[in-house]
Amino acid sequence: MGDRVFVGRVEELVDLSRVLRGESTWTAAVVTGDAGMGKTRLVEQAWGASPALRVLTGPCLPLSRSLPFLAIAEALAGLRRSDEKALVTAVESCAPYVRDQISSLVPGLAAADAPARDHEGDRAHLFSAVRDVLGALAERRRTVLVVEDLHWADEATLDLLTYLLTALPPSVALVLTCRRADVVDSAPVLDWLATVARLERVVSIALPPLTPQESDELVRLMDSSVDDDTAADVVRRGEGNPLFTEQLAAAAIAGAAPSEVPPDVERLLRRRLDTVEGLALDAAEVLAVAERPLREAELDRCLGAPAAVALRELLAARLADRRGDEFALQHALLADVVRSTLLPSRLASLHAAVAEALSGRPDLPPAELVAHWRRADRPVPELSACVAAAAAAEEVYAWHSAAQMWERAWDLWPDVSEGDRPPTRLGEIAVRAAQSARWAGTGAEERRLLDRALADGRLTTDRLSYARLLTAYGAHVGADDLDTSVHALEQAVNLVEDLPDATAEHARALHMLGHLAATHGLADGAVTIARAVAVAAAGPGTELDERIALRVQGTFARVEAGDGPVDDAVRDMREVLEQNLGGRSPMAVLWAGIGLTDTLLWLARPAECVALGRRALADLVDHGFGARPSTGYLAGNVVECALLQGDPTTAHEILQVGTTAAPEAESPALVIAAAAVATVDGDPPQAMDLLTGLSVGGAHLAETVHWAGETMAQAQVWGGRPDAVPDTLHRTWDVVGGTPVARRAARLLAVAARAAADAPDPSGFAREASADELEGLAGDSGCYDDHPGRVLARPWAATFSAEMARLRGADDADAWRVARDAWTAVDARHQAAYAEWRLAERLLRNRHSRAGETALRNAAADAEEHLPLAKEVDALARRARVSTDVGGVAAGRQAAGSDAVPPAAAAYHLTPREVDVLRLLGDGMTNREIGRALFMSPRTASVHVTSILRKLGVRGRVQAATAAEQMGLLETGRSHRV
Repeated sequence: MGDRVFVGRVEELVDLSRVLRGESTWTAAVVTGDAGMGKTRLVEQAWGASPALRVLTGPCLPLSRSLPFLAIAEALAGLRRSDEKALVTAVESCAPYVRDQISSLVPGLAAADAPARDHEGDRAHLFSAVRDVLGALAERRRTVLVVEDLHWADEATLDLLTYLLTALPPSVALVLTCRRADVVDSAPVLDWLATVARLERVVSIALPPLTPQESDELVRLMDSSVDDDTAADVVRRGEGNPLFTEQLAAAAIAGAAPSEVPPDVERLLRRRLDTVEGLALDAAEVLAVAERPLREAELDRCLGAPAAVALRELLAARLADRRGDEFALQHALLADVVRSTLLPSRLASLHAAVAEALSGRPDLPPAELVAHWRRADRPVPELSACVAAAAAAEEVYAWHSAAQMWERAWDLWPDVSEGDRPPTRLGEIAVRAAQSARWAGTGAEERRLLDRALADGRLTTDRLSYARLLTAYGAHVGADDLDTSVHALEQAVNLVEDLPDATAEHARALHMLGHLAATHGLADGAVTIARAVAVAAAGPGTELDERIALRVQGTFARVEAGDGPVDDAVRDMREVLEQNLGGRSPMAVLWAGIGLTDTLLWLARPAECVALGRRALADLVDHGFGARPSTGYLAGNVVECALLQGDPTTAHEILQVGTTAAPEAESPALVIAAAAVATVDGDPPQAMDLLTGLSVGGAHLAETVHWAGETMAQAQVWGGRPDAVPDTLHRTWDVVGGTPVARRAARLLAVAARAAADAPDPSGFAREASADELEGLAGDSGCYDDHPGRVLARPWAATFSAEMARLRGADDADAWRVARDAWTAVDARHQAAYAEWRLAERLLRNRHSRAGETALRNAAADAEEHLPLAKEVDALARRARVSTDVGGVAAGRQAAGSDAVPPAAAAYHLTPREVDVLRLLGDGMTNREIGRALFMSPRTASVHVTSILRKLGVRGRVQAATAAEQMGLLETGRSHRV
């Protein structure tokens, strides 16, 4: 009993335990539930928690001829086998007649010369004898009589139980278990249960299905190494039935196929299925194949006959449930068992019948019809259903599903004659398949589909579609193979430049070609973009999204080139954003949002960036574009602006919105942004873990590599690893050097200068070499040149100069004053605090104590939400014996006994975010569930969990959950699972 897994049932367990221990006015409990719901396990759990109890248990059995009082006889016989002395002593302490009566139930107690007794002969004496023996047993030890499977009880047993319920001796409890679904409508048990339920001394305990969280807990307790997908599949198929869930988990752990029904469960369900035949069995087969509730009229159509009688039979046998005006089999595993009995030809005909019956439902997801027609092996209706399903998926922004449906239509195309095909072109199908994969954020899937399309000779005759595929291919491979990309885009331009009604595709191909050239520093990039703009303006057929994309791209290019007033460019992109919110053009919102937030970041206008970025991001999530990796760049820009403001709380909120949209479709930009936030939160190792091995590709390769590199360098210097920064710098520069992205390396070079200054070098030779290299990179890239669109480079230039002075050994307090003032001018609290801290170091070292103390207090005030910086400021204050006297978030987070980090957790140096994760880990959540609860991706949750295990020094989730409970992080009385 102790090895059996038990989860959930908290309230039920409390009620039953109170009955068993005599702690309530209830003296009896009736536990009901379907087969496998854990009735016996609940009883065992309750009495196992009270070892002082004496428990007598006996089952009712489904015999062909009833044996009266069988359950009571088995309970007493069980006691005789385990503790005969106790039973004999109890019998002998009762009146003489009791031995004769009880011996009729337990023949072994009869005297050698006693005549055989019919225990049905004198019921009054028998009932009294049973009551008296139970009372005698209870005088020495509290006693519980458990009668199992009451649904099979005979009338004699029910009479005895009725008597006991009204005459239970003190210190005796009665527990009855019953499968309500197995009670035949005409059986006496049904009326008996209804009568008993009205007694005040009886509590009815009904066991509902486990919640999905409890089912997942059950799976994890059986094997903590079960992966999330397997656990989710077991939970789905088990539908909250503990026995089914446990059996499915055991089968999965043993390597069984996901669709396999465990033998014990299959036998149980087959026995129930054997109770019906004929039309009722046919109806069960239809419901099993449908895999969804059906209306009676739909069943009539599938069966070719009225289904009313068949449905009544299924409901009476507890094989089906009524759900409003629909009917379904009681359990998904029952449907699995039914389907396993069907021959392939029967299965195919039923799928066709169900598809025909469901085709009239306006609310039916088209993908369901696709599945039925496919299993029916009917390619003609399946092709039409695929096209309809793909288009419907696009309308609700279900891009992954759309890509699957378009590709299935592509597969079916040669199997359907031209006259039976839907009114669309094969080229259009291929284009929309690849396009949907791109919008779903699955780059590898998009590449596979593009490769397949370009290898499909049938598509070359459709010039427009083939050009669109070449454009998409060129955009996709641009980062990895520039020559191939340019060649594909030039091919696309040549295919459509003289094609009527192809203005949109012509402009799109030119736009991408120009963008690629500009990104990689090639000649004619701006000229090609201008040509694209002209083509788009001249063609009335140009798509709205393409015209907007060109407008935003051109505006952003003017900002980069310093051509014209920057405020005009901001106004133009903001106008595009405002005009297209609300679903008019999510792609326009995405393009304008990325360009606008990037521009505002470099203009050092973070508050405006955060406000506009929030609106754009929310609109994209609402309209199904949250899953695109490009959306991560928008969220990342807004996170950077929030951190520039010194507002990590807002940064967390933006990350939550971004990762909630598509926790499974990881955007590199979101990973980088999460790493930046982790560093500010005081966990640079986590930031480095997030960035290590980050997969980066696509048209924005150089930009993403640069952003990841500067974020990694930040984590390394704050994590005490300045020696690692040169390698990060060189690997980053190998990609961005010589590209326009290098002009944005202001932060990267400033952080590299800090790392070089922090690294020990007694000889000074390496310092001088580093200084020369960094100055050379800064000069070559022009990242500190004055530029109207890169205001943010100015304070970074001041910081770079101050770090270079420190690197060369100059004790230049004025340089840090300049840097501080530059950062203060753009309201960047944390960067200003960093400069103030460095200034305080110099002033205190030169014995300018009053000015140094002032600078240190200013630094402490502005650094309170940047935990690594606050820690450095605090360390300097302690060394200098200066009281900063600053409260705030950082102090609150680090102080013992704070709300954010309890003392027990602070002792392990857990961050506030890790405390949140540990609480959910203690509650047994999977990485996927933790991610959903905290609005982060499963990968980010996994990094948090790894960091927690490392800090706690434990080996697995079970030990971490135990540590969480010991730290007091879990709510009192809350069950947790691991």
